[in-house]
Amino acid sequence: MDLTSKLLNDDRDEDRDGPSASRARPSVPASSPPRWRLQSFALMAAAEGAISAYADITGESWKPYEAPMAPSASVSRKSAAVEMAAFELAA
Repeated sequence: MDLTSKLLNDDRDEDRDGPSASRARPSVPASSPPRWRLQSFALMAAAEGAISAYADITGESWKPYEAPMAPSASVSRKSAAVEMAAFELAA
């Protein structure tokens, strides 16, 4: 454990933080933005391929899932339902 610990091993200078933030290694390498563009393009191409495959297999175009909306009762319908329940209890 002493050999792999960043704070306990004196021979691991490459892991030590610099005395100030300006001398510390950057957290994101400079080559990251081009890599992100390439990754986003690859993900977009994979998604388009999946949509095309879905259309070939099922014969219909893909559309995103939409949860069914429950019909909302208006205030007048709610009040009528409460009145009817009250009449049923009274009878």
